[in-house]
Amino acid sequence: MPDGQTPFIGINVILYRNPTTFNYFTYLLWMHPAKRFKVIPQTLVQITPGPPEATSVPSTATHDQGGPMARERLYFIHGIGPDAVGLIGKITQEIAKYNGNVIDLHQDVLHGLFIIYAVVDLSGSPVRIDEFNAIIARLSEDTGITLSVSNYNPVPRNAEKKNMLCILVGTDTVGIISSMSQLLSKYAINIEFARNIGREGVFLMELMTDISDCTIPIENVQRTVSSAMEQIGIKTMYQTDDVFNRKKRVILFDITLNMIDDQQRSELVNQAGIDEHDLDSLLADATGASIARRLEGVPLATYESIIDNVHATSDTVELLQTLKTMGYTIGLITSASDLFARSLASRLGIDLSLGIPYESDDDARTFSGSIDGGFEGIDRQQIITSVVAKLGITRDDITIIEAGHGPHLPGVHPVFNMGIMLGLYNRHSVSREQLAAIIASFGTAGSSGK
Repeated sequence: MPDGQTPFIGINVILYRNPTTFNYFTYLLWMHPAKRFKVIPQTLVQITPGPPEATSVPSTATHDQGGPMARERLYFIHGIGPDAVGLIGKITQEIAKYNGNVIDLHQDVLHGLFIIYAVVDLSGSPVRIDEFNAIIARLSEDTGITLSVSNYNPVPRNAEKKNMLCILVGTDTVGIISSMSQLLSKYAINIEFARNIGREGVFLMELMTDISDCTIPIENVQRTVSSAMEQIGIKTMYQTDDVFNRKKRVILFDITLNMIDDQQRSELVNQAGIDEHDLDSLLADATGASIARRLEGVPLATYESIIDNVHATSDTVELLQTLKTMGYTIGLITSASDLFARSLASRLGIDLSLGIPYESDDDARTFSGSIDGGFEGIDRQQIITSVVAKLGITRDDITIIEAGHGPHLPGVHPVFNMGIMLGLYNRHSVSREQLAAIIASFGTAGSSGK
Protein backbone atom coordinates (compact mmCIF):
# COMPACT_ATOMS: atom_id res chain seq x y z
CA MET A 1 0.00 0.00 0.00
CA PRO A 2 1.45 3.45 -0.89
CA ASP A 3 2.53 5.63 2.03
CA GLY A 4 -0.02 8.13 3.21
CA GLN A 5 -3.02 5.88 2.73
CA THR A 6 -4.98 4.74 5.77
CA PRO A 7 -5.02 0.96 6.26
CA PHE A 8 -8.43 -0.57 6.79
CA ILE A 9 -9.64 -3.80 8.24
CA GLY A 10 -13.02 -5.21 7.39
CA ILE A 11 -14.40 -8.37 8.84
CA ASN A 12 -12.55 -10.74 6.53
CA VAL A 13 -10.08 -8.65 4.54
CA ILE A 14 -6.96 -6.87 5.73
CA LEU A 15 -4.79 -4.31 3.98
CA TYR A 16 -1.70 -3.47 5.95
CA ARG A 17 1.68 -1.86 5.30
CA ASN A 18 3.71 -4.06 7.62
CA PRO A 19 4.01 -7.58 6.09
CA THR A 20 4.64 -9.25 9.44
CA THR A 21 1.61 -7.62 10.99
CA PHE A 22 -0.42 -8.46 7.89
CA ASN A 23 0.37 -12.16 8.26
CA TYR A 24 -0.40 -12.08 11.99
CA PHE A 25 -3.81 -10.50 11.55
CA THR A 26 -4.60 -12.69 8.58
CA TYR A 27 -3.98 -15.68 10.85
CA LEU A 28 -6.25 -14.27 13.52
CA LEU A 29 -9.07 -13.50 11.13
CA TRP A 30 -8.90 -16.91 9.53
CA MET A 31 -9.14 -18.42 13.00
CA HIS A 32 -12.25 -16.51 14.02
CA PRO A 33 -13.32 -13.67 11.72
CA ALA A 34 -15.05 -10.73 13.40
CA LYS A 35 -15.46 -12.44 16.77
CA ARG A 36 -11.75 -11.99 17.32
CA PHE A 37 -12.36 -8.25 17.42
CA LYS A 38 -15.45 -8.48 19.62
CA VAL A 39 -17.49 -6.47 17.15
CA ILE A 40 -21.14 -6.79 16.35
CA PRO A 41 -21.61 -8.12 12.78
CA GLN A 42 -21.34 -5.30 10.21
CA THR A 43 -19.15 -3.30 12.62
CA LEU A 44 -15.85 -2.27 11.08
CA VAL A 45 -12.56 -1.75 12.82
CA GLN A 46 -9.80 0.62 11.74
CA ILE A 47 -6.34 -0.04 13.11
CA THR A 48 -3.28 2.18 12.90
CA PRO A 49 -0.25 0.23 11.56
CA GLY A 50 2.73 -0.34 13.81
CA PRO A 51 3.08 0.66 17.47
CA PRO A 52 1.14 3.87 18.21
CA GLU A 53 3.41 6.84 18.74
CA ALA A 54 3.26 9.23 21.67
CA THR A 55 1.79 11.87 19.39
CA SER A 56 -1.00 9.65 18.09
CA VAL A 57 -4.47 11.10 18.42
CA PRO A 58 -6.75 9.09 20.72
CA SER A 59 -9.83 7.70 19.08
CA THR A 60 -13.24 9.16 19.80
CA ALA A 61 -16.57 7.40 20.05
CA THR A 62 -20.11 8.57 20.65
CA HIS A 63 -22.62 7.37 23.20
CA ASP A 64 -26.18 7.86 22.02
CA GLN A 65 -27.55 8.93 25.37
CA GLY A 66 -28.96 12.30 24.40
CA GLY A 67 -25.85 14.16 25.60
CA PRO A 68 -22.72 15.53 23.93
CA MET A 69 -20.13 13.28 22.36
CA ALA A 70 -18.00 11.53 24.95
CA ARG A 71 -14.30 11.46 24.16
CA GLU A 72 -12.65 8.08 24.69
CA ARG A 73 -9.07 6.90 24.35
CA LEU A 74 -9.68 3.45 22.91
CA TYR A 75 -6.90 1.02 22.13
CA PHE A 76 -6.91 -2.52 20.82
CA ILE A 77 -4.67 -5.08 22.52
CA HIS A 78 -4.01 -8.37 20.78
CA GLY A 79 -1.81 -11.21 21.92
CA ILE A 80 -0.78 -14.77 21.24
CA GLY A 81 1.47 -17.27 23.02
CA PRO A 82 1.69 -20.44 25.16
CA ASP A 83 -1.29 -20.98 27.43
CA ALA A 84 -0.86 -20.94 31.22
CA VAL A 85 -3.07 -20.58 34.27
CA GLY A 86 -3.76 -16.98 35.35
CA LEU A 87 -2.90 -15.13 32.13
CA ILE A 88 -6.17 -13.17 31.95
CA GLY A 89 -5.75 -12.10 35.57
CA LYS A 90 -2.17 -10.92 35.06
CA ILE A 91 -3.01 -8.92 31.94
CA THR A 92 -6.18 -7.27 33.21
CA GLN A 93 -4.76 -6.59 36.68
CA GLU A 94 -1.84 -4.66 35.18
CA ILE A 95 -4.18 -2.63 32.97
CA ALA A 96 -6.47 -1.85 35.93
CA LYS A 97 -3.48 -0.69 38.00
CA TYR A 98 -3.15 2.26 35.61
CA ASN A 99 -6.92 2.88 35.58
CA GLY A 100 -7.41 1.35 32.17
CA ASN A 101 -10.92 -0.01 31.61
CA VAL A 102 -11.34 -3.20 29.55
CA ILE A 103 -14.59 -2.65 27.65
CA ASP A 104 -14.38 -5.65 25.30
CA LEU A 105 -12.49 -8.89 25.68
CA HIS A 106 -12.29 -12.18 23.83
CA GLN A 107 -9.94 -14.99 24.81
CA ASP A 108 -9.50 -18.45 23.37
CA VAL A 109 -7.16 -21.42 23.69
CA LEU A 110 -6.42 -23.56 20.64
CA HIS A 111 -4.26 -26.64 21.23
CA GLY A 112 -2.30 -24.91 23.97
CA LEU A 113 -2.12 -21.59 22.10
CA PHE A 114 -3.50 -18.66 24.12
CA ILE A 115 -5.13 -15.88 22.06
CA ILE A 116 -6.54 -12.64 23.46
CA TYR A 117 -8.18 -9.53 22.01
CA ALA A 118 -9.25 -6.65 24.19
CA VAL A 119 -10.43 -3.07 23.76
CA VAL A 120 -9.13 -0.80 26.54
CA ASP A 121 -10.44 2.67 27.38
CA LEU A 122 -7.67 4.90 28.77
CA SER A 123 -9.81 8.04 29.07
CA GLY A 124 -9.64 7.78 32.87
CA SER A 125 -5.94 6.94 32.95
CA PRO A 126 -3.10 9.44 33.37
CA VAL A 127 -0.67 7.37 31.27
CA ARG A 128 0.35 8.46 27.79
CA ILE A 129 0.30 5.98 24.94
CA ASP A 130 4.09 5.58 24.96
CA GLU A 131 3.91 4.69 28.65
CA PHE A 132 1.06 2.28 27.96
CA ASN A 133 3.13 0.59 25.26
CA ALA A 134 5.94 0.16 27.78
CA ILE A 135 3.48 -1.37 30.27
CA ILE A 136 2.24 -3.85 27.67
CA ALA A 137 5.83 -4.66 26.66
CA ARG A 138 6.64 -5.55 30.27
CA LEU A 139 3.50 -7.70 30.39
CA SER A 140 4.71 -9.54 27.29
CA GLU A 141 8.03 -10.26 28.95
CA ASP A 142 6.42 -11.38 32.22
CA THR A 143 3.75 -13.62 30.67
CA GLY A 144 5.47 -14.97 27.56
CA ILE A 145 2.56 -13.69 25.48
CA THR A 146 3.36 -11.51 22.47
CA LEU A 147 1.14 -8.48 23.10
CA SER A 148 0.68 -5.47 20.81
CA VAL A 149 -1.30 -2.21 20.98
CA SER A 150 -3.09 -0.36 18.19
CA ASN A 151 -5.53 2.55 17.99
CA TYR A 152 -9.15 1.44 17.87
CA ASN A 153 -11.84 3.34 15.95
CA PRO A 154 -15.22 1.56 16.00
CA VAL A 155 -17.79 2.27 13.33
CA PRO A 156 -21.47 2.16 14.44
CA ARG A 157 -23.38 -0.99 13.62
CA ASN A 158 -26.13 -1.14 11.03
CA ALA A 159 -29.48 -1.63 12.78
CA GLU A 160 -31.07 -2.93 9.56
CA LYS A 161 -28.59 -5.76 9.05
CA LYS A 162 -29.91 -9.27 8.33
CA ASN A 163 -28.08 -12.42 9.39
CA MET A 164 -28.13 -16.04 8.32
CA LEU A 165 -26.49 -18.89 10.23
CA CYS A 166 -25.10 -21.60 7.95
CA ILE A 167 -24.15 -25.03 9.32
CA LEU A 168 -22.17 -27.56 7.30
CA VAL A 169 -21.79 -31.18 8.46
CA GLY A 170 -20.39 -34.23 6.74
CA THR A 171 -17.30 -36.12 5.66
CA ASP A 172 -14.11 -34.10 5.92
CA THR A 173 -12.34 -33.38 2.65
CA VAL A 174 -10.08 -30.75 1.14
CA GLY A 175 -11.69 -27.56 -0.20
CA ILE A 176 -14.98 -27.36 1.73
CA ILE A 177 -14.26 -23.97 3.29
CA SER A 178 -12.90 -22.56 0.03
CA SER A 179 -15.92 -23.72 -1.98
CA MET A 180 -18.42 -22.36 0.55
CA SER A 181 -16.64 -19.01 0.85
CA GLN A 182 -16.58 -18.51 -2.90
CA LEU A 183 -20.26 -19.33 -3.25
CA LEU A 184 -21.26 -16.82 -0.57
CA SER A 185 -18.98 -14.15 -2.01
CA LYS A 186 -20.56 -14.62 -5.43
CA TYR A 187 -23.87 -13.38 -4.02
CA ALA A 188 -22.37 -10.56 -1.90
CA ILE A 189 -22.86 -12.44 1.38
CA ASN A 190 -20.27 -11.52 3.99
CA ILE A 191 -18.91 -14.06 6.49
CA GLU A 192 -18.70 -12.41 9.90
CA PHE A 193 -17.91 -15.37 12.14
CA ALA A 194 -16.61 -18.81 11.30
CA ARG A 195 -15.78 -21.84 13.39
CA ASN A 196 -15.03 -25.32 12.18
CA ILE A 197 -13.69 -28.65 13.39
CA GLY A 198 -12.32 -31.43 11.20
CA ARG A 199 -11.28 -34.59 13.03
CA GLU A 200 -11.58 -38.36 12.55
CA GLY A 201 -13.06 -37.89 9.07
CA VAL A 202 -15.86 -35.61 10.29
CA PHE A 203 -16.30 -31.96 9.27
CA LEU A 204 -18.54 -29.41 10.98
CA MET A 205 -18.58 -25.67 10.35
CA GLU A 206 -20.75 -22.77 11.49
CA LEU A 207 -20.83 -19.51 9.57
CA MET A 208 -22.61 -16.37 10.73
CA THR A 209 -23.22 -14.32 7.61
CA ASP A 210 -24.56 -10.89 6.71
CA ILE A 211 -27.14 -11.24 3.93
CA SER A 212 -28.19 -7.56 3.85
CA ASP A 213 -26.69 -6.99 0.40
CA CYS A 214 -27.41 -10.42 -1.07
CA THR A 215 -27.96 -10.09 -4.83
CA ILE A 216 -30.60 -12.83 -5.19
CA PRO A 217 -33.43 -14.12 -2.96
CA ILE A 218 -32.04 -16.02 0.01
CA GLU A 219 -34.10 -19.12 -0.90
CA ASN A 220 -32.18 -19.33 -4.18
CA VAL A 221 -28.88 -19.00 -2.35
CA GLN A 222 -29.79 -21.82 0.02
CA ARG A 223 -30.76 -24.14 -2.84
CA THR A 224 -27.58 -23.34 -4.77
CA VAL A 225 -25.30 -23.81 -1.76
CA SER A 226 -27.04 -27.01 -0.61
CA SER A 227 -26.73 -28.54 -4.08
CA ALA A 228 -23.03 -27.68 -4.35
CA MET A 229 -22.21 -28.96 -0.86
CA GLU A 230 -24.20 -32.16 -1.35
CA GLN A 231 -21.89 -33.08 -4.23
CA ILE A 232 -18.95 -33.23 -1.83
CA GLY A 233 -20.80 -35.09 0.93
CA ILE A 234 -21.79 -32.10 3.06
CA LYS A 235 -25.25 -31.46 4.52
CA THR A 236 -26.20 -27.79 4.95
CA MET A 237 -28.65 -26.26 7.41
CA TYR A 238 -29.75 -22.65 7.73
CA GLN A 239 -31.27 -20.41 10.36
CA THR A 240 -32.48 -16.92 9.49
CA ASP A 241 -34.79 -16.20 12.42
CA ASP A 242 -33.44 -15.43 15.86
CA VAL A 243 -29.99 -16.54 14.70
CA PHE A 244 -28.25 -15.79 18.00
CA ASN A 245 -30.52 -18.30 19.79
CA ARG A 246 -29.43 -21.42 18.02
CA LYS A 247 -31.73 -24.37 17.58
CA LYS A 248 -31.12 -27.69 19.26
CA ARG A 249 -29.27 -29.97 16.86
CA VAL A 250 -28.07 -33.57 17.04
CA ILE A 251 -25.03 -35.30 15.54
CA LEU A 252 -25.72 -39.03 15.46
CA PHE A 253 -22.79 -41.38 14.80
CA ASP A 254 -24.09 -44.61 13.26
CA ILE A 255 -21.24 -47.13 13.41
CA THR A 256 -21.83 -50.59 11.94
CA LEU A 257 -18.16 -51.57 11.89
CA ASN A 258 -16.24 -53.45 14.53
CA MET A 259 -14.78 -50.74 16.77
CA ILE A 260 -11.43 -52.53 17.17
CA ASP A 261 -9.40 -51.20 14.25
CA ASP A 262 -8.16 -53.61 11.58
CA GLN A 263 -4.54 -53.59 12.72
CA GLN A 264 -5.33 -54.36 16.38
CA ARG A 265 -7.91 -56.98 15.44
CA SER A 266 -5.47 -58.71 13.09
CA GLU A 267 -2.82 -58.79 15.82
CA LEU A 268 -5.27 -60.28 18.33
CA VAL A 269 -6.29 -62.97 15.84
CA ASN A 270 -2.68 -63.91 15.12
CA GLN A 271 -1.52 -63.90 18.75
CA ALA A 272 -4.44 -65.96 20.04
CA GLY A 273 -4.62 -68.30 17.05
CA ILE A 274 -8.26 -67.41 16.38
CA ASP A 275 -9.81 -68.97 13.27
CA GLU A 276 -10.40 -66.03 10.92
CA HIS A 277 -13.36 -67.69 9.20
CA ASP A 278 -14.98 -68.29 12.59
CA LEU A 279 -14.49 -64.63 13.53
CA ASP A 280 -15.82 -63.47 10.17
CA SER A 281 -19.02 -65.47 10.67
CA LEU A 282 -19.49 -63.84 14.07
CA LEU A 283 -18.86 -60.38 12.64
CA ALA A 284 -21.48 -61.00 9.94
CA ASP A 285 -24.20 -61.56 12.55
CA ALA A 286 -26.15 -58.27 12.57
CA THR A 287 -28.47 -59.41 15.37
CA GLY A 288 -25.67 -60.63 17.64
CA ALA A 289 -27.46 -63.90 18.47
CA SER A 290 -24.49 -66.18 17.73
CA ILE A 291 -22.18 -63.82 19.62
CA ALA A 292 -24.49 -63.93 22.65
CA ARG A 293 -24.41 -67.74 22.70
CA ARG A 294 -20.62 -67.74 22.54
CA LEU A 295 -20.37 -65.17 25.36
CA GLU A 296 -22.32 -67.38 27.76
CA GLY A 297 -20.44 -67.82 31.02
CA VAL A 298 -17.94 -65.01 30.45
CA PRO A 299 -17.72 -63.07 33.73
CA LEU A 300 -18.89 -59.48 33.51
CA ALA A 301 -15.83 -58.45 35.53
CA THR A 302 -13.64 -59.90 32.77
CA TYR A 303 -15.50 -57.97 30.09
CA GLU A 304 -15.49 -54.79 32.16
CA SER A 305 -11.73 -55.05 32.66
CA ILE A 306 -11.40 -54.79 28.89
CA ILE A 307 -13.76 -51.87 28.33
CA ASP A 308 -12.41 -49.97 31.34
CA ASN A 309 -9.01 -49.89 29.63
CA VAL A 310 -10.26 -48.57 26.30
CA HIS A 311 -9.40 -44.95 25.53
CA ALA A 312 -10.32 -42.63 22.68
CA THR A 313 -7.86 -41.00 20.30
CA SER A 314 -6.95 -37.38 20.95
CA ASP A 315 -8.73 -36.39 17.71
CA THR A 316 -11.92 -38.08 18.95
CA VAL A 317 -11.74 -36.17 22.23
CA GLU A 318 -11.07 -32.89 20.39
CA LEU A 319 -13.99 -33.45 18.02
CA LEU A 320 -16.54 -34.42 20.68
CA GLN A 321 -15.55 -31.67 23.11
CA THR A 322 -15.74 -29.07 20.34
CA LEU A 323 -19.19 -30.30 19.30
CA LYS A 324 -20.33 -30.05 22.91
CA THR A 325 -19.01 -26.49 23.32
CA MET A 326 -20.81 -25.59 20.10
CA GLY A 327 -24.07 -26.77 21.67
CA TYR A 328 -24.65 -30.05 19.84
CA THR A 329 -26.29 -33.13 21.33
CA ILE A 330 -24.20 -36.20 20.43
CA GLY A 331 -25.61 -39.67 19.88
CA LEU A 332 -24.00 -43.04 19.17
CA ILE A 333 -25.66 -46.03 17.50
CA THR A 334 -23.36 -49.02 17.34
CA SER A 335 -23.47 -52.72 16.63
CA ALA A 336 -21.19 -53.17 19.64
CA SER A 337 -22.58 -54.27 22.99
CA ASP A 338 -24.79 -51.83 24.84
CA LEU A 339 -22.54 -52.27 27.87
CA PHE A 340 -19.58 -50.98 25.87
CA ALA A 341 -21.62 -48.21 24.20
CA ARG A 342 -22.78 -46.88 27.59
CA SER A 343 -19.27 -47.02 29.03
CA LEU A 344 -17.84 -45.13 26.06
CA ALA A 345 -20.65 -42.57 26.15
CA SER A 346 -20.15 -41.91 29.85
CA ARG A 347 -16.43 -41.21 29.45
CA LEU A 348 -16.65 -39.13 26.27
CA GLY A 349 -19.71 -37.03 27.14
CA ILE A 350 -21.93 -38.64 24.50
CA ASP A 351 -25.55 -37.84 25.33
CA LEU A 352 -27.39 -40.77 23.73
CA SER A 353 -26.12 -44.30 23.07
CA LEU A 354 -27.55 -47.58 21.89
CA GLY A 355 -25.88 -50.94 21.26
CA ILE A 356 -26.82 -54.61 21.24
CA PRO A 357 -28.23 -55.55 24.69
CA TYR A 358 -26.43 -58.78 25.55
CA GLU A 359 -28.20 -60.20 28.61
CA SER A 360 -26.42 -61.10 31.84
CA ASP A 361 -27.16 -63.31 34.83
CA ASP A 362 -27.35 -60.89 37.74
CA ASP A 363 -26.72 -63.59 40.34
CA ALA A 364 -23.76 -65.23 38.64
CA ARG A 365 -22.48 -61.92 37.20
CA THR A 366 -21.86 -63.58 33.84
CA PHE A 367 -23.29 -63.27 30.33
CA SER A 368 -26.38 -65.42 30.06
CA GLY A 369 -26.10 -66.37 26.39
CA SER A 370 -29.14 -64.46 25.16
CA ILE A 371 -30.13 -61.00 24.05
CA ASP A 372 -32.47 -58.85 26.10
CA GLY A 373 -36.09 -58.73 24.99
CA GLY A 374 -35.75 -60.80 21.84
CA PHE A 375 -33.66 -58.13 20.13
CA GLU A 376 -33.81 -58.44 16.34
CA GLY A 377 -31.66 -55.56 15.20
CA ILE A 378 -31.36 -51.81 15.61
CA ASP A 379 -34.37 -49.94 14.26
CA ARG A 380 -32.84 -46.61 13.24
CA GLN A 381 -36.11 -44.99 12.24
CA GLN A 382 -37.58 -45.76 15.64
CA ILE A 383 -34.49 -44.27 17.30
CA ILE A 384 -34.75 -41.08 15.25
CA THR A 385 -38.46 -40.76 16.01
CA SER A 386 -37.70 -41.17 19.71
CA VAL A 387 -34.95 -38.53 19.64
CA VAL A 388 -37.19 -36.07 17.81
CA ALA A 389 -39.93 -36.50 20.40
CA LYS A 390 -37.58 -36.41 23.39
CA LEU A 391 -35.73 -33.23 22.34
CA GLY A 392 -38.63 -31.44 20.65
CA ILE A 393 -36.79 -31.04 17.35
CA THR A 394 -37.45 -31.95 13.72
CA ARG A 395 -35.91 -34.72 11.62
CA ASP A 396 -33.92 -32.08 9.73
CA ASP A 397 -32.18 -31.11 12.97
CA ILE A 398 -30.53 -34.54 13.14
CA THR A 399 -27.41 -35.23 11.10
CA ILE A 400 -26.39 -38.88 10.81
CA ILE A 401 -22.72 -39.67 10.25
CA GLU A 402 -22.62 -43.25 8.95
CA ALA A 403 -19.92 -45.91 8.80
CA GLY A 404 -19.96 -49.30 7.24
CA HIS A 405 -18.55 -48.82 3.75
CA GLY A 406 -14.88 -48.25 4.57
CA PRO A 407 -12.12 -49.17 7.01
CA HIS A 408 -12.32 -46.08 9.21
CA LEU A 409 -14.66 -45.18 12.04
CA PRO A 410 -16.22 -41.72 11.71
CA GLY A 411 -15.86 -39.44 14.70
CA VAL A 412 -15.65 -41.97 17.54
CA HIS A 413 -12.41 -43.96 17.40
CA PRO A 414 -11.61 -46.08 20.50
CA VAL A 415 -8.20 -47.68 21.08
CA PHE A 416 -8.16 -51.05 22.82
CA ASN A 417 -5.52 -52.40 25.19
CA MET A 418 -4.31 -55.59 23.51
CA GLY A 419 -2.17 -56.44 26.53
CA ILE A 420 -5.28 -56.76 28.70
CA MET A 421 -7.13 -58.88 26.16
CA LEU A 422 -4.24 -61.23 25.40
CA GLY A 423 -3.40 -61.44 29.10
CA LEU A 424 -6.89 -62.79 29.81
CA TYR A 425 -6.42 -65.42 27.12
CA ASN A 426 -2.90 -66.35 28.25
CA ARG A 427 -4.14 -66.85 31.84
CA HIS A 428 -7.01 -69.00 30.53
CA SER A 429 -9.57 -66.54 31.93
CA VAL A 430 -11.30 -66.84 28.54
CA SER A 431 -11.09 -69.50 25.86
CA ARG A 432 -10.06 -68.85 22.27
CA GLU A 433 -13.71 -69.08 21.18
CA GLN A 434 -14.83 -66.70 23.93
CA LEU A 435 -12.10 -64.21 22.97
CA ALA A 436 -13.39 -64.30 19.39
CA ALA A 437 -16.90 -63.57 20.69
CA ILE A 438 -15.59 -60.73 22.86
CA ILE A 439 -13.87 -59.20 19.80
CA ALA A 440 -17.10 -59.54 17.79
CA SER A 441 -19.09 -57.96 20.63
CA PHE A 442 -17.36 -54.65 19.90
CA GLY A 443 -19.27 -54.34 16.64
CA THR A 444 -20.49 -56.57 13.85
CA ALA A 445 -19.85 -55.81 10.21
CA GLY A 446 -23.48 -56.36 9.30
CA SER A 447 -26.47 -54.04 9.60
CA SER A 448 -30.13 -54.66 10.22
CA GLY A 449 -30.93 -52.26 7.44
CA LYS A 450 -33.80 -50.68 9.32
